[in-house]
Amino acid sequence: MNDLDIIKQLEQEIGKKLEHFTKIEKVEETGYVLNENNEVIQLNLSKCDLNILPNSLFNLKKIENLYLIGTKIENLPESFSQLKNLSVLSLSSTELKELPESFGQLQNLSSLDLSKTELKELPESFWGLGKLQKLCLNNNKIKQLSKKILDLNLELYWEDCYDFFVTQKKESGITLKGNPLKSPFPEIIQQGQQTIREYFDALEQGEPAPTNEAKVLILGQGGVGKTSLVNRLVDDSYNDDENKTEGINVKQWPVCIDNENIRLNVWDFGGQEIMHATHQFFLTQRSLYLLLLDARQGEKVGRLEYWLKIIQTYGGNSPILLAINKTDQYQIKLNEKFLFEKYPNIKGFYNISCKTDSMHSEQRLKPKSTSCHTFTTFCPKPGLTSNNNWKTCAATSLASMTISKHVKNIILPNPIYNTY
Repeated sequence: MNDLDIIKQLEQEIGKKLEHFTKIEKVEETGYVLNENNEVIQLNLSKCDLNILPNSLFNLKKIENLYLIGTKIENLPESFSQLKNLSVLSLSSTELKELPESFGQLQNLSSLDLSKTELKELPESFWGLGKLQKLCLNNNKIKQLSKKILDLNLELYWEDCYDFFVTQKKESGITLKGNPLKSPFPEIIQQGQQTIREYFDALEQGEPAPTNEAKVLILGQGGVGKTSLVNRLVDDSYNDDENKTEGINVKQWPVCIDNENIRLNVWDFGGQEIMHATHQFFLTQRSLYLLLLDARQGEKVGRLEYWLKIIQTYGGNSPILLAINKTDQYQIKLNEKFLFEKYPNIKGFYNISCKTDSMHSEQRLKPKSTSCHTFTTFCPKPGLTSNNNWKTCAATSLASMTISKHVKNIILPNPIYNTY
């Protein structure tokens, strides 16, 4: 039986006519491509009403490209490994729940799209696919990656598959965006291969005493008093001649919450216009954002919504505290109801004065009665040896921040990953 006979048999099994193409370019082009020997080398069954793969498919021994996009396939049979010549395989937008252990026998695979499926994990044999160059794992249900993923010798990216390989025209890599990853966290993926490797190395070393960390980012226009706020919070100090921040400064703020030592890493961002383009590289999710306005400038000059949109874009669901500084000199009224509705991550509005408000010892950051929830994921800090593990820390209610009589609840709904 030749391949054209197999195609006829396949048509009967799927109940659909398959067209002969010289080249398949669109997902709607259901059909096949032949080589000079009338052997099927490309087959597109995308969007066909398939729950299982027809048996006749496995007789197409020369097939190189197979597209099963948008089908209802949940599992691949062990016999799938018979398609030894497969180079390009797309199972995107299927109901695929698992891959067979024999999948690793497809040693000629160079491009594999497993995005938007029900996959939670990959078989051990998967990591032996030595020719793989493009792997899309976006929008699955993968919570944990094996260190063996590094055996593929491909860079990991927290990117969308289409944007990465089509729009950006990247030639190789593994895209992971859209998975509920807990180990490693997306922030680790975003820091690159060296950090990822350090993370996995740290996991293998065991569990030393953790260091709990949280990230606080202070944003706003230049001259609104961000550095003064950091100084008032951390040291209860104020300098009337404080220089403007050039670039980004990070100051550590150790606190004790529920008898547990927490290190807040407070990021002070320069507000100069030239710096705004670089902020996106440091604004992260799982962080607390404190947005500062100058009461003398008002919300338009302070570009309130500009900053809120920046935080919304890069900070995800991170909570936002909005503080109006220099209220000892001027008072402004914000449309709080409108802002709350438009930016639901805002947790409160507060009038402060870094100059006149003094934080005495009993008014400093204090633990609330609610407990701090710590997450048991280890995060190695870049630059440390592999036996230094970092435990992420966050809290449903982490602490109360007091600036004079103004008390603010810092609500951190997600685990903080790291500081850098």
